[in-house]
Amino acid sequence: MKRHTLLALVFFCIFLFVGCSKTDSHNQSSQNYAEILVASRPLADKTPVITNPKQDTFGLLELYDLAEDTMQQYAISFSAMNNKAYGIAIVMPKEGKTDLIVEKLHAMIESCKNAFRNYLPDEYEIAQDAKLKIVESGEVVLAMCKDDDVVLENIMAALQQKETL
Repeated sequence: MKRHTLLALVFFCIFLFVGCSKTDSHNQSSQNYAEILVASRPLADKTPVITNPKQDTFGLLELYDLAEDTMQQYAISFSAMNNKAYGIAIVMPKEGKTDLIVEKLHAMIESCKNAFRNYLPDEYEIAQDAKLKIVESGEVVLAMCKDDDVVLENIMAALQQKETL
């Protein structure tokens, strides 16, 4: 219960900070997504968040065929190691690209399942339980990690709160 209270406090602080910041809308939205993603996952999680191609030092966007021209804004955090089923993403697809983004993220989940099926049963279970949702406001959200239900719930709540600001 303390964890949920702490996360709620973190969300409040983030949205208070975001409401006061002044940046262009694309960077602000991508930054909002990154802040939501970071605040939604466990505090110990330090996996880098990608919000533009320059941050993608491991070529993960290319690996999972997530083309820059299909995404209006995004914050993506994938494991670059082949020993962990981990992926959290918030993507606002460009018009008409929602199905394509869902397809690419679903393919990423399937790739992880196949990689871990006979290799690491605990990681396979995480991949098997991955959550992929389309939010009413248009974002595609992926939660493939430990406590994915909590992470997804936190992201959905933050996106809903962002819409009301």
